Amino acid sequence: MKSFSLFSTFLCLMACLLGGLNTAQAQILNAPTPADNPNLPGNSAWTAACASDTFNEYFVNFTWSPPLVETGNEFVLELSDASGDFSEARELAREAGMNTTFDFNFQFELPTDVRGPGYRLRVRSTSPPLTSPESEAYPMYYIGYKDPILISQDGNGTIPSGGIVPVCTGNDVTLATHNVDDPGAYEYNWYRDGVLLSERSNSITTDQAGSYQVEIDYGAACSGSANTLSNTIDVTITTPVGIALNTPAQTALCNGDSVLLEANVNDGDLLYTWYRDGVEVAAPLLGNSTYLVSTADSDFEGSYTVVVEGTTVCREESAAIAITATGSYDGSIEGAATRLVLPGVGLTLNSTTTADTPTYQWYRNNQPVTGETGASLNLSDPGEYFVRITQTGGVCPPSSLDTNSITVESPVSYELEIVPSSGYAACQSNTVTLSLDAILGVDGSGGRTDYRTELESQMTWQWYLDGAPVSGATNTSIDLMDPSENGVYTLEGTLTSFLAPSNALAIQLATGVPPVITPDALSFCPDGGSIIISSDTDLTGLTYEWTLDGNSLPDTGNSLEVSAAGSYRLVLQRDGCTQPSNEVVLAEVDDSGLDVDAEDEILVREGSSRTVTATGADSYQWFDPNSTQISSTDSASFDTAGQYVLIATIGGCQFSRFFQVLLEDTFELPNTISPNGDGFNDVWVIPNTYSGRGSVRIDLMDRRGRIVYSTNNYQNNWPESSTTLPMGVSVYYYDISENGKTKKRGTLTVVRN
Repeated sequence: MKSFSLFSTFLCLMACLLGGLNTAQAQILNAPTPADNPNLPGNSAWTAACASDTFNEYFVNFTWSPPLVETGNEFVLELSDASGDFSEARELAREAGMNTTFDFNFQFELPTDVRGPGYRLRVRSTSPPLTSPESEAYPMYYIGYKDPILISQDGNGTIPSGGIVPVCTGNDVTLATHNVDDPGAYEYNWYRDGVLLSERSNSITTDQAGSYQVEIDYGAACSGSANTLSNTIDVTITTPVGIALNTPAQTALCNGDSVLLEANVNDGDLLYTWYRDGVEVAAPLLGNSTYLVSTADSDFEGSYTVVVEGTTVCREESAAIAITATGSYDGSIEGAATRLVLPGVGLTLNSTTTADTPTYQWYRNNQPVTGETGASLNLSDPGEYFVRITQTGGVCPPSSLDTNSITVESPVSYELEIVPSSGYAACQSNTVTLSLDAILGVDGSGGRTDYRTELESQMTWQWYLDGAPVSGATNTSIDLMDPSENGVYTLEGTLTSFLAPSNALAIQLATGVPPVITPDALSFCPDGGSIIISSDTDLTGLTYEWTLDGNSLPDTGNSLEVSAAGSYRLVLQRDGCTQPSNEVVLAEVDDSGLDVDAEDEILVREGSSRTVTATGADSYQWFDPNSTQISSTDSASFDTAGQYVLIATIGGCQFSRFFQVLLEDTFELPNTISPNGDGFNDVWVIPNTYSGRGSVRIDLMDRRGRIVYSTNNYQNNWPESSTTLPMGVSVYYYDISENGKTKKRGTLTVVRN
């Protein structure tokens, strides 16, 4: 950071402050200009900015003319876009400490995405909001990539032998960079035989022969230092060999078949690459003009092509030949991989197939099941089952396949699930129906399957309450109508040798209705009082408690006298159920909503008045210094000095506000004091419109612009000691501001003998 003559600063301050403080005169901001970098040898200003990760430090000089800017101002250096447009200006630097320095330098760095020939700079101030003229246009480039570029066909990363790329007549080729990170972030210069082309991206598509190179365009001033010029690719135009595939012996293959595909050109100097559906199936190999397609490869179906290329032959791809499967089919057994067979019910397995004229043979534990030659199998024994399907029709010889296997098990156990009727809530519902929801068969791995439909009618049932059978409850549901029936219920089902237990349900039906409590008021005044909360329920002989904000109170009885704000409830305990009452919320009235449009201290000019208005209360009473009521509305006028009182009523509670009315001083700000200790004019006494007020700030500066005294709520007491001031005549400059805005500026002459 460079700063300049303090004497020139002083002269500008004097011109600003002694020249009548003419607020109509505006500051002049000049256009920024390139400046020398003090951290580098030499003293020349830059003419182009070529930044990188190893160097990125630039300076511009900025000058401006008085009057002074406002306290808190900042100077901001901004950058345009590459064409000089500031509609989306970017901030480069900001200075907050140069508000009395009229000639200084900004230091800045180029953003990493800046690249172009026509950037401009400007400076703006924040207070007052002014903008300088724009600078001249300068080339600015951040060199993000600065190594030699590598280019290849389609950017595939392979540079061909000798750098030669043959192209068939009538076709084109794309050359692209393959070693530049984020290639889209730059603009490029492409050359053919040393002549600049119009393409600006990182790739170029061409059908013209020639030697091609590319470099990143960092402008005439910066490209040389970046050294990004690429390798050379020579594009040659050649005649295609007319590659094609000979017609194969067959294109529809049965299972076990294969077919040889042959190219019509067999040349040991050519590279052959074979593709199926665009995916390489045989890597480039010299002279490999044939490819064997076999049904042993499960993915053999598709469209096949061959590509030939060489050092003097252009890359050429044949037309496709489609190879398909014929006579193929599939088959499977439907359903889950593990199934349960139920006693007395059995299980049916069903198969599906796409075979032409199929035959079937079912197997259990890898042994044929005698006589089971249909698409479905009815079984009653556990085991591992599959079906062998044979296709006997179609153009291919008969063939067989085995389906997926199904594991059939007998249930290890049974479980029952019971549920309450919809809407049941413990201690709230008066009735409930419990019923069977599921009969679960459990297999050996812990899996569960619902067999309610198959088994419900075959089982016998018994309900239990707290472990004892319920007389006559032998159905799959039970109705409960009275709190005397509360308890833990289970259901047992019996099937041949299996005994199936259910889950347990604890049932609690409600007794009576919840209590209702009522307060005789909903709010307290800050100065005390109490509220009575009463219950509609006779609490004699009941277990209960009163609560405040969820905490138990020691009080007992049908009513509760309270004097604290909060949430109250009455909680009963009946037949094992907790029954809370409604909630009663009591609040304390406060004056947080009372608002008055005046401070506690009010200045009034003699002979005039000040009207003060209040809001947020139900009613108002205003009293003058003699305790006489002067208003009963929301506003009152003050015209004499003294203490006034507002009594505002909110929710039946009274709140007071006090106002001290002072007559405003009418004398002018003094511009001379003589602190000689004689008791006369020793301190700077200013009107009470500025003194004794917390919102008003006083700043005193010496002739160099340095602040020597600064305070809020000034008490007419500067200087506190005259010994700290120099002998003779001194001139100080004052700035009086309120809430950050300047109210008065001027000079103060101090004479000390």
